[in-house]
Amino acid sequence: MATFHKRVGSLVVLSHERRTAHRTRETDEFADGTVFSAKPLQNGQLFEVQIDRKMASGWTGSLEIGVTAQNPDGLKIAHSLSDITKDIWVLSGCSVTHDGDTIIKAYGVDLDELKEGDSVGVMRTAGGELHFYVNGADKGKAAVAIPSTVYAAVDVIGQCVQVSVVRGPIAETDEVVQKLQFDARCGSKAEVVNGQSTALRPNPKDDFSDGVVLTNRILRSDEHFEVKLDEMVAIWTGSLAIGVTTHMPSTLDFPPTMTEQSTGTWMLTGDGVSHNGVVVKEKYGQRLDGLTQGDRVGVVRKDDKTLHFTINGGDQGEAATNVPAAIYGIVDLFANAAQVTIVDHSEMLFKTRSAYLRHYAAQPIELPKNWKSSMSLDEETAETTPVEKDVSDAIKKLVELTWDYDHVGQGRDARNLKHSRIEVTKVKQIESTRLYKEYERQRKAFCERAAKEDFPKVSRDRGEGDVVTSVHGISLLDDQLIPEINEHFLFHGSKSEFVDAILKQGIDFRLGNPGMFGKGAYFCEMTTKADQYTDSSKARKSGEHFMVLAKVILGHSYIAKQTNNSLKRPPCLYDCSGKCEHAKNEFYDSVMGTHADAGRRLLFREFILFEEKQCYPAYIITYVRK
Repeated sequence: MATFHKRVGSLVVLSHERRTAHRTRETDEFADGTVFSAKPLQNGQLFEVQIDRKMASGWTGSLEIGVTAQNPDGLKIAHSLSDITKDIWVLSGCSVTHDGDTIIKAYGVDLDELKEGDSVGVMRTAGGELHFYVNGADKGKAAVAIPSTVYAAVDVIGQCVQVSVVRGPIAETDEVVQKLQFDARCGSKAEVVNGQSTALRPNPKDDFSDGVVLTNRILRSDEHFEVKLDEMVAIWTGSLAIGVTTHMPSTLDFPPTMTEQSTGTWMLTGDGVSHNGVVVKEKYGQRLDGLTQGDRVGVVRKDDKTLHFTINGGDQGEAATNVPAAIYGIVDLFANAAQVTIVDHSEMLFKTRSAYLRHYAAQPIELPKNWKSSMSLDEETAETTPVEKDVSDAIKKLVELTWDYDHVGQGRDARNLKHSRIEVTKVKQIESTRLYKEYERQRKAFCERAAKEDFPKVSRDRGEGDVVTSVHGISLLDDQLIPEINEHFLFHGSKSEFVDAILKQGIDFRLGNPGMFGKGAYFCEMTTKADQYTDSSKARKSGEHFMVLAKVILGHSYIAKQTNNSLKRPPCLYDCSGKCEHAKNEFYDSVMGTHADAGRRLLFREFILFEEKQCYPAYIITYVRK
């Protein structure tokens, strides 16, 4: 992506990885806003900027653009482009100048008339001609005999306050994108906590306004800024508003509500869309005042410059057009809206999945944001906490979808089972810092491997399909997983007397007897199979039963077509028999059992781990048989 040069006018602040230029003190000073392209233009390459924000009044004149043969590194930065009188060609208003002298009085376009969201560009052709573009349209030849090496020059002057590069010579940039969070600077009655991912009004029953929060960086094109409504009160009229603004959080004079901001701002409040405080679209989508705790609301600016709002993931349609590129996300915690948390969509911002995996592996371990208990990463505590209704509903749905009525009571371990279904009565989240840290270390190590090598996708042999828990596509659960390392949610049946041990110690395969595929920890994709192990096959019990829904890393899984109860670790990748001298990293990571010795198909697939740190018992499911 093209960027501005680091040398700029004295009132310019660069942001957005040097792709946005903002002139400060815009009401006091009209000049000192010169910027340049970071690299020389290539022949036939358009350098284009978009106007993010203009003042409605106060100054005459607006953005100017051109090229200079002088290298910005050695150029004396002037108050304006018109003050540079050597080796420079500029389009100002509707006139083209060379070294300060007018060479075309009426070029056919007036830059002073451009509006927010409009774009203007400059190009040197292979034949040495200079052409200017407005909103992508070539306005014709402006000059000839342009030197072969020129930099684009832009003057953020007069009514023009902020511009962003949208096209130009490519500068080397890091693949890693700064995580989207709330900026620490916010409204006077708001606070930003939880690693700047959560914003709240600490006293929501005392104060109904001054809860404006902005994102810590500019939103990228097609980046979905979405928040989940964590907490509400029920004493005011109205609720949160969401939108975008061209104002930087570091310079914004925060208003009581963002609908009072008169420049550079688009907001969705109630069911109306406002621009600079004026309602421009009524009865737009679902009313925000009707949202309840757990609902999600978001906003995205698309590549075509249109703005769209989302509610619980559903696009409410086009809300505005010609929206500038350099915009910050806004949440206005107003009235009944007391707290929100940013929904993490960060992996969508990387150029490749390998880049995301490397980035994730390098990040420090953080406790999940949805944990209820107030513990730190350094504490070694374990407890169960209730889950939100949407999580409980998602898990109940997964239990139902993975129940196979036709095979209840079939198989050696299913003796004496005669019920037809199970009913979930409670779901609790396991919050164990020690187990979670151990699992995350393994997860990051697998991500490092996956960035360099592809793990074969775990699926049934003979083309019978993928892991069933993932096939059903329950996004609330699937979004927690990293498919490149074959991470899945799988079930593990447990007798009631072992539940407390699982909470404190995890699923320890050393305590059980060897199964058909060795002495490991066994998991399954069907609740019908997990149900078989929640009590004794010799004396089935009534009342409550328990199973664990665990996050499991299968990695490179060995497909076992014959039983082998002597396995103590996954086999070698090279199918060694007898004594194996290969290194540990040359072994499979897990085993998937599919067939018995005589070729008889198992009723249910089994997934076996020999390293307990490859699983995290995430949820305890309490159920009864019906």
